[in-house]
Amino acid sequence: MKTQLRLSVAIVLSVLIMSVGCGKKTSSSGIPVRSVSRETPLNPLDYEAAEQAVELWKPTKLGDSYYVNQIESHPVLRQGQSDIRKTIFELRKANVVVYPDSLSEADKLNGLEWQGSVGLCAEAARSYCDYSYPVQPANSWSAWRPGEFGSGRILGINCEKRNGKWKIVRGVIEGTTFNKVEQSDIPK
Repeated sequence: MKTQLRLSVAIVLSVLIMSVGCGKKTSSSGIPVRSVSRETPLNPLDYEAAEQAVELWKPTKLGDSYYVNQIESHPVLRQGQSDIRKTIFELRKANVVVYPDSLSEADKLNGLEWQGSVGLCAEAARSYCDYSYPVQPANSWSAWRPGEFGSGRILGINCEKRNGKWKIVRGVIEGTTFNKVEQSDIPK
């Protein structure tokens, strides 16, 4: 009886260890999270950095895609009005990629716990803009394309954790916000 119990416990522990070691880690939105070096395991601070980005971007899974709704508000000189521009990104096979920087001893002594960048990447993406720019007319979907620079990166931020507090240090233009996407928000 004791032998069977030990064998059962050993099997359960083996399955748990294999599933933790081999399973994909995901963000709170369900998007897989990985290191820029696929062989390097992520540590808890890497996941915290990924969550900072996910909380900012608010990606929403609808069907086979993730959607991100970016709203930019830029001051316009004409009549003191703001120019508000909306872009919806559609991403297929999305993942969050963490690019941690190495910290020096001086960084650590100055309270820096984590520093690096986080990218929202996809094998394919397109965007719908309510404004025009040289390669895309207003109120239309762009062609599907791979992510930027061959890395699949669509959006990115630089962030740091210092003295227990997270801060986005670059990657979001002042006046830019992100809203959760609903099915009714997706243009045809």
